[in-house]
Amino acid sequence: KFDHKQVRFLTPFNILPFKEDDIYHNLETVIDQKLQLELVPYGSPNFDYKKIGAENLKPFINTLLDVISQKERKYVIFCGRVFEEILSNHITKANTISKKLKKVDGTETQNEYQVINFKLKYNDKEVIACIAPQFAQQGCPISRYGEMIKENYGKF
Repeated sequence: KFDHKQVRFLTPFNILPFKEDDIYHNLETVIDQKLQLELVPYGSPNFDYKKIGAENLKPFINTLLDVISQKERKYVIFCGRVFEEILSNHITKANTISKKLKKVDGTETQNEYQVINFKLKYNDKEVIACIAPQFAQQGCPISRYGEMIKENYGKF
C-alpha cells in the first residue's frame, strides 16, 4: 500500500519512468529508482520525537543532510511535519503555501494541505527542499497533493 501511495504521489513530478497501466513496473520503479532515506533506520510503531529529543536525533539528521548535500538534487521532500522542528537549526528561509485540494469525487477537501518550502544550510552548502506535512494523513488525496507540491516546490 505504501509503495502504491508513493507512485501516486510522485507521478506528477515526471522524474521516474512510470507506465500508466503497469502496476508491477511502477512498484519496481518507485522502490529501485529514487533515493529514499529514513530519519531513523529502524521501524517503530510510535515515533515520538519529542520524547526522544531533537538532540538525540542529531546524528541521524546529520547523516541525512550529509547524503542530501553531497550532490545537486532536483527535489528534496521531507514527509512529515516533524521535520520543521527537527531541521529548524539549518533552515535559513521558509515559506508555507496552503491550498484546498480536489478529491476524487470532484469536491474540495475540507482542510487545506500545505507545502513548506525552505532553504537549509549544511556544511557551507545551501539546499532547496520542502516538507509535505500531510503526506501520511489518512484520506489525503495523494495524487493531487503530489501535484500541489510539484506546482509550488521552491516558491518563496
